[in-house]
Order: sequence, then structure tokens, then C-alpha cells
Amino acid sequence: MIRNITPLFFFAAALASAQPTIPNGNNLPQPGFTAARSEGNTNLEEGPAGADITWDFSTMNLNNNAQPYIVLEPSTSEFATTWPSANYVATYSDAGSDRTFYYNVLSDRMEVIADGISNLGDNYIYTTNPRTTLKFPFAYQETVVDAFTDPFSTSNTTLTYDGYGTLITPTNTFEDVVRIQVLAPNGNPSYQWWTLDPLLPVFTYSFGYCTQWAPTGTGINDGAAAPTVNVLPNPFNEQTTIRIDATTVANNAHLTLTDALGHVVYTTNLTSTTTHVPRGTLASGLYLYHVRSTGAPMATGRIVLN
Repeated sequence: MIRNITPLFFFAAALASAQPTIPNGNNLPQPGFTAARSEGNTNLEEGPAGADITWDFSTMNLNNNAQPYIVLEPSTSEFATTWPSANYVATYSDAGSDRTFYYNVLSDRMEVIADGISNLGDNYIYTTNPRTTLKFPFAYQETVVDAFTDPFSTSNTTLTYDGYGTLITPTNTFEDVVRIQVLAPNGNPSYQWWTLDPLLPVFTYSFGYCTQWAPTGTGINDGAAAPTVNVLPNPFNEQTTIRIDATTVANNAHLTLTDALGHVVYTTNLTSTTTHVPRGTLASGLYLYHVRSTGAPMATGRIVLN
């Protein structure tokens, strides 16, 4: 929890109206929201702090094969009974293991209770004293010093809203982002670039290792229609068939199935207008399909296995 907040303002108050502020957590993505996750390493520096900065990472390489980031309904998430107070939960899969994040979103801050855990024995659990990830409101050049407790000790982390402007990556341009510098207890810095609507850390940087979380709406033509998807039979027993239009196939279509907890259980590239999806080891129940293609909104629907 926040133990000390130290506001540091270096510009005249008359300029404050031009500076974006993170007012609260009301714009956090809702359950079902999906962001395309990609990662990579770069020799580029993190870039300067300041107002109206352009941070250009367009020349780095991003691996676009990482599993998506999905916002879950807290009550149906894997560890819901352990942290019933958590009101924001998200997950992604990493090397075959689901990583889940549990947060308390309060009126004055957003704090993490469990940070990307796969089991209850992970080290990044802060039940007794959660770690603040944002304060509300959070204004340019404010600094927050926070004490948090992990399974081993109590430490401090320092958050500074050190810049705002435009972020350019190999795949996206994010305008009106704010950058948060995070100082770990050992003093090592990392950086997060947040969009305000939705409130999401779309890019992180730590000693040259970068992760991007691009909302599926980013960079999409607002006038484009979602792909036309037909699933037959549905419900099904052993196999179903996904049919999409040729335009969607030509635009790098990709299919993801998630279970009721938001876990990714099946992915494939859609290289034909007709794709057979086998049951495999999937249990009976309700699943969601997500069909994405370049330049179009995501199509989502339900699939039922008998």
C-alpha cells in the first residue's frame, strides 16, 4: 500500500491543463478484452523524460507469436477464492504456463496482489501489503514511494510519471501516452507507457527487454467490418469447421480459443476459408473463439463442446 506520496512539480501550474493526468481506474479494460502481446530485445535506450516526447522503437524486432493478454471476470478466474476482493484480473500464457495478475482498483490507487503468477507458491504475491502500480489521480512529474511485502521481506518501490507524448513501435503508433518510471528496491529502473482509454500499459522496457500489449482495436480501420465467421456444427462432439471469407484469409487471419476462465486452449493460423478444428483433449463446455485479421475488428463468438 502507499506509505508515502511525494508530489514533485517543476512546471508552472498554468501549464497543467496541457498535461494528461491519469484520473482514476474507470477506463480499465472490461472482461473479455484482448490485447495482442509481443516481445523482443533492443539496443535502443529507453529515451528521455519530458513533455511532448516521441519515443521511437520502430527499428527493434518484436516477436508477434506471444500469447494474447486477456482480461478475465474476477469471480471465475483460477485463484478467485484466494483473492475474492480483487476487482481486476488478467492473464496470458508464457511457455505453456498461464500467468495471472490480480489487482485491487481503489479510488486513490491501483495495487497488485499477485503479479503474473502460475501457482500459489510464486514469489510475486503481496497479499499482506500489496504493491502500488498507479496512484489516482497521477499527474506529470509526480512521484509515489510505496512499501510492499512479498513472501520474504518488505521493500520500497518508487513510481514517477516522468513523461508524456507519442510512442512508436514496429507495429503501432500510440498517441497521448504517459510514461511511468518504476524504480525497483535495488534501484534498477524500468519503464511503462500507458494509454488512457483504455487504461493499459501498452509497452514496457527493462534494460532493453520490451513487451507490447496492443489492444485489438489499435491501428484498425474504424470503417472496417469484423470478419464473417461461421462455425458448424456447433455444438460439436469430435470436430467442427470454421469458415471465413477470402478477404480475411488474405489479411493474416488467426484463430484463438479460450475457456471460461480466459485460458488460451487452442491457436492456429487460418490459411484457408475452411479450417477444421479437432476436439483433441478439450473437455466438454463453453469456449470463446476470437478471429483476428490485419485491419479489421476482432470477431468473437461461442463454441460449445458436447
